[in-house]
Amino acid sequence: MPGSMLKRKLMALICLSGIVGCAPSLPPSISLEQAETQVVPYLRTFQPAGTGAHPTVIFLHGASDKSWYSVYDDMVQRFVANGYGIVFVDMYSGRGSNGQAARSGHLLPKQTAGDLMIALDWAKGQSWVDADRVYAVGTSFGGATVMDAMVYADPAKVPLGVSANPVNELDGLRAAVLWAPLCIGDVMGFNIVASLHEPFYANVPILVLIPEEDQVSNPEICKSILNRNRTADRPVEIIGYPAIGHSFMIEADEYGAQMADYDAAKAEDAWKRTFAFLAGYGGPAQRN
Repeated sequence: MPGSMLKRKLMALICLSGIVGCAPSLPPSISLEQAETQVVPYLRTFQPAGTGAHPTVIFLHGASDKSWYSVYDDMVQRFVANGYGIVFVDMYSGRGSNGQAARSGHLLPKQTAGDLMIALDWAKGQSWVDADRVYAVGTSFGGATVMDAMVYADPAKVPLGVSANPVNELDGLRAAVLWAPLCIGDVMGFNIVASLHEPFYANVPILVLIPEEDQVSNPEICKSILNRNRTADRPVEIIGYPAIGHSFMIEADEYGAQMADYDAAKAEDAWKRTFAFLAGYGGPAQRN
């Protein structure tokens, strides 16, 4: 879908107000074991050439209709070509969910936060993953998921819909990169993103790439959340891209339509910054 359509579909979050009778119901609480069955069987994994354990990125997708389509294959292969393993987290399939649920508030980042924790715990147990060099990269909805996971890393809290916190509570996550994370205020009192009000618990260095003309996410809310959580132990680097919108890194949607916000030069700069940041925390330097 073109960028304007993406904007309209994501802005369907206004239905949370209940004005049109579509306010979401909260998910039932399930056990950690049940939550794992929603995540682990649907992980997509990719490994670079060579044997041994690889630095690995846990990748969290956006709120498109499909959890996986060609743009993600391209992104994954770029990481792989630069020496990273990939654990791609499908936040839809195990729930029988879809992009409409993510855009309407029936699937929330404070719910999928547990998916990242589960994926991290699983990844660290794989022989091909270097457990000391595991990173998270989240785009849009996936970026908000990473932020909320940092909130729910607190052992006193649990992600929405899960009865117990995943074992690792983000322990061992080396660093994270967020591409145009979804930051949105409460809608008629309904909280969409937990990190809007609750502090990060995990001390994870973060790079955040923010398109300044984002009409889907609110750049100022993103900066407020991130600046509030910047401490000596939690480096937060924010890069703003002026005069560009939400999907500046995504060339086409899941239906093959050109994204209006796509900017090849800014996208390439974002990739370079991503690889440079990860290299600063033990990842391979950019090759391609």
